[in-house]
Amino acid sequence: YRKICLPFAKQVTAKHARLISVGIALLCITLCVPHTIVSGRATVQELPQEGISIYECAIDDYFVESLWTKVVNGFSIFIFLMCCVPVTVMYSKIGIEAQRRRPTYGHGSLQRRDVSESAANSDSVKDHLNCKIQLEKENATSSLSRDNDTSLSEQKPPPLKETRLQREGSSYFYRSQRGAWALNRTTLMLLTISVIYILTNLTTLVLICTRSLIKMKISSLSVLNASIFSICLYLFILNSAVNAIIYIALDRNFRIDCVKLIKGLWQQ
Repeated sequence: YRKICLPFAKQVTAKHARLISVGIALLCITLCVPHTIVSGRATVQELPQEGISIYECAIDDYFVESLWTKVVNGFSIFIFLMCCVPVTVMYSKIGIEAQRRRPTYGHGSLQRRDVSESAANSDSVKDHLNCKIQLEKENATSSLSRDNDTSLSEQKPPPLKETRLQREGSSYFYRSQRGAWALNRTTLMLLTISVIYILTNLTTLVLICTRSLIKMKISSLSVLNASIFSICLYLFILNSAVNAIIYIALDRNFRIDCVKLIKGLWQQ
């Protein structure tokens, strides 16, 4: 975000990024403490047989009717908003800035091309080119008259040597194309991870609020509908599993590290 929207401001270095990541990890561990306290064994359904019940890992029966459950749910919604709102705002600004710069580059190239075409079609340029062509013809005729012993078929044009400027230009074009592809791939990876995070966690939070508001209707669902509801309720777990797949697909360094890790374990 700072590279695209704030290119002249102070940038985040790799060292700063590592320190920020460690700080975020410690903060996440601290924020998980309230949820781990109220979580436990929740009774899903009591069967007619005495002493047989179905449980799941959710809000413990001891805290279901307490105020702490509402506090933890509200705190989870607050954390979700604090995470997804900045991400949404930053990606929106990145997209707006990218669209704003794209027409500028296109208009500049078209303008330069129009100027070049108009300059090439001017009368002074045409007269200069005609004089140059005439001089080249005269030089070619005089050289043929001096070298009558050498046939035209044996004469070969000197090999064209690639100048240093051309080599640097082609190398720069290749590096810029490769860098642009890497940047687009990184942007796509971060965008995909953010969208999955927002969708999965938003679904879970909406279902938690729905279950709190219409608890009687949720408890009276059939077995199939209750199973589907439980799967959607824990959809946020998919976020952690999908991240690894996205990194493997779009991050080359991550794939190399995974291969090295597997080879090291295999050799041991």
